[in-house]
Amino acid sequence: MKNKIAALLERGEVRDGFDLEFLLRQGIPLPNLSDGHKTKMIARLDGFKDNDFKIKFGSILESDILAY
Repeated sequence: MKNKIAALLERGEVRDGFDLEFLLRQGIPLPNLSDGHKTKMIARLDGFKDNDFKIKFGSILESDILAY
């Protein structure tokens, strides 16, 4: 989880956000984060647009997951 958070904060790729959600849905908790890291994470996640998902995942995800 820590590696994925670091990847999201450093690279800012939509796939890192997708992986974080997957890990959270599997029951892996977020580690303790500083307020600065939380703010930066939220900003990165909020910055993703629909097109980011369509371009990166359009050809590899099932349509029901892509619609989610």
